[in-house]
Amino acid sequence: MEKSDILKLTDKIDIKVFILYLLKNVGEPLEYTTVNDIVVQDEFVNYFDFALCFSELLEAGQIEEYPVENDNLYSISESGKVILESYESSLLPVIRERALKSALRLIA
Repeated sequence: MEKSDILKLTDKIDIKVFILYLLKNVGEPLEYTTVNDIVVQDEFVNYFDFALCFSELLEAGQIEEYPVENDNLYSISESGKVILESYESSLLPVIRERALKSALRLIA
């Protein structure tokens, strides 16, 4: 069994917290494809789970959408930050650290 098999996020709440955590800690609005690339690149979350959870977060107002030229940018909303405060500690530190490091590398 590979190390990445142990660190898969499959629970919708965990995936949503993971998405909100990344949006908060990257600190700037991102395109959907960039958020997707960050979330799935370390294989913590599969694409379909990401797409479903991202859509639900957007619908619930926990992610804000900003139209820009030919695309949209997304960032965590104030209500998303409140939710994140309650659940952030449920994410394994190794997932938080590795994902944030990968995210910052990807957008650099």
